[in-house]
Amino acid sequence: MIEIYDIDGTLTLPDSEEPRVALIEYIRDDVKNEGTKIFIVTGRAVKRRAETEKWLDDNGVPYDAIFLQDFSEDSNPAVIEAFKAYKYSKLLEQYPGEIAYLVDDDADARDA
Repeated sequence: MIEIYDIDGTLTLPDSEEPRVALIEYIRDDVKNEGTKIFIVTGRAVKRRAETEKWLDDNGVPYDAIFLQDFSEDSNPAVIEAFKAYKYSKLLEQYPGEIAYLVDDDADARDA
């Protein structure tokens, strides 16, 4: 089983770098108790990979794969939405029947 999570506003509190502790603990429990795989799909530009991986590691977020926005160095909302729609559709194709759910604070991203 695979769960997909966004970072900003989902694993973090809104407009903050502070971790959403209860959600991160839930993710850890799913990994430990159910063997769930965790995929991170974020609108952060790919040039922020090291910073993003450090944040995930510093906050104890387990993950099996991370996908950063590689459409443009400009992470405006339209670019982020297009990237997430594309990435979510590709993951659904690649892992049919394996994705349990997606957690993202953006309704448009969830609809994608």
